[in-house]
Amino acid sequence: MSAAVFGIAPATACTLAALAVFSLTPSVVSAQSQAGAPVAGRVVFAIGTTQVLSAEGVARPATDGTEVLAGERVVTGAESYVHLRMVDQAFIAVRPASTLAIDLYDYDAANPKASRIRLQLDNGNTRTVSGRGGEAAKDRYRFNTPVAAIGLRGTDYTVRALDEVTRVSVARGAVAVTPLGGDCRLDTLGPCAGAATRELSAGLPHAYLQVSARQPVPELIAPDQDPAGSADQNPATRPVEPQAGNGTHGTQPEGPTQAGADPAATADAGTPGENGAGDNAGKAGNGNRPTQVANGPGPVTAETVSEITVDRLVTNPPSPAKLVWGRWSGHADGRGAPPMVALLSPDREITYGNAVFGLLRDSTTPTSIPRQGAVGFRLDASEAYVMNGGQAASARVLGGTLGIDFGQRAFDTTLAVSHAGGVEDLYAKGAVQATGLFASDSAASNMRVLGALARDASEAAYLFDKPLSSGGGLLGAVRWLR
Repeated sequence: MSAAVFGIAPATACTLAALAVFSLTPSVVSAQSQAGAPVAGRVVFAIGTTQVLSAEGVARPATDGTEVLAGERVVTGAESYVHLRMVDQAFIAVRPASTLAIDLYDYDAANPKASRIRLQLDNGNTRTVSGRGGEAAKDRYRFNTPVAAIGLRGTDYTVRALDEVTRVSVARGAVAVTPLGGDCRLDTLGPCAGAATRELSAGLPHAYLQVSARQPVPELIAPDQDPAGSADQNPATRPVEPQAGNGTHGTQPEGPTQAGADPAATADAGTPGENGAGDNAGKAGNGNRPTQVANGPGPVTAETVSEITVDRLVTNPPSPAKLVWGRWSGHADGRGAPPMVALLSPDREITYGNAVFGLLRDSTTPTSIPRQGAVGFRLDASEAYVMNGGQAASARVLGGTLGIDFGQRAFDTTLAVSHAGGVEDLYAKGAVQATGLFASDSAASNMRVLGALARDASEAAYLFDKPLSSGGGLLGAVRWLR
């Protein structure tokens, strides 16, 4: 390929996370809709005004768990977000006022190199972390915009499509970008090759490639060249995604922002065009506040930051971080779990999420969940809040129990949680899947529990929530050790 290469460098930590209320299982790979179109993925987080448009133009809400088929479009309104987990475990964040078409998602689990994937961003912003299909079949992977064709050279990239301009940045790996036209067509697969192709890698973390209908080749924009105009002049911004904690967090891998609406903070390499650095919403430690998502919990304000605490009940010896949680960007300020964006990495998988937290699990070890025996766990770490009107007030987990009967594939847990209105005695029972994921049975519980065992069953963690009669809701995250 006759392409100019702009600094290929070692992969950096992947940042992204999503607030998931279920786990995408391998069975989805072969799932088909009633109309015969293959399932491409599922919604793992949605907030605001969100829709999925069928190939026939029929709209349905994009809610947690909604299946998205090949040939469909995901549409977000202003201040709305959708996170998708694809059948090959790719992650796609669709940011506000965006339309993403899943033109083709033919993932071959038996032979990933034979997979065929084509996406198109009609307008707006997305962040994509490629999955097994995209990684194995780079010559059959394409991401289009109205003016550009993007081929995969890595795993984590952000695209912004304006009316006549496309901007692409890279957090990990590299991409090949070519203006559409001539031999570079929308309906083909793989990267286009030719004199107009340019490559960008994570070696230039705050730079981006810009393509417009009036430019013969993509233009490399370095941080010091970033235009300082209106939002329409700014380059692609990294999607703000919900995030999880640190060593004791449980929602997202390192890199995403914490609870809230914008997880692309700490680990986010940055969105081109916005201060030459990362997305303001998710950058950990940069002093910037996360973006607030409409209809979601608002960011923790200066008035409430002092109220937020993290309760570590047992820290000797230090707990392994096989299960972590983070806070979405809208709730990432103040003390507490780190942003989800800061926690995302190829070594972690998203399990569940709620309005504030996301729960992540180490994915580097084989799954080995016992088939018999009963085990009691001790409480290791916790974080809890009362959310009311978008404001967070601290709550404290006083203690609790967790027992898992592996033979019966069942769990039983209790918590005592103190807050300004008193002490809540919470309990839940439910089933444990063979994969180690578990969820409460509403008929036998007074709180909702969504959790996971570490792959070696040495740890457990779950997110919990319960409406309060006084208004608002109590929610939190807890981690347990054997």
